[in-house]
Amino acid sequence: MRDILARWERLGYRMENAVEVPGSASRRGGILDIFPIGMDRPVRIELLGNKIDSLRFFDPSTQRSQEQVGAVEMIPAREMLV
Repeated sequence: MRDILARWERLGYRMENAVEVPGSASRRGGILDIFPIGMDRPVRIELLGNKIDSLRFFDPSTQRSQEQVGAVEMIPAREMLV
């Protein structure tokens, strides 16, 4: 998990307590949240050990998980954020 977070930081994502805006990410136990640049909603990655258990969109205002998503394309945030 540390490798994933370090990679996201190298891509320009900011680690926050809660993911609310594009370009931010957070970790709470076995849950990783990220708001990829170019997407209209953030994604919640629930891990079971080292494997992804679920990948879902979530509402940034309520932090509640929504529908499942099959894949997420990550593009660097550092080139898009001011």
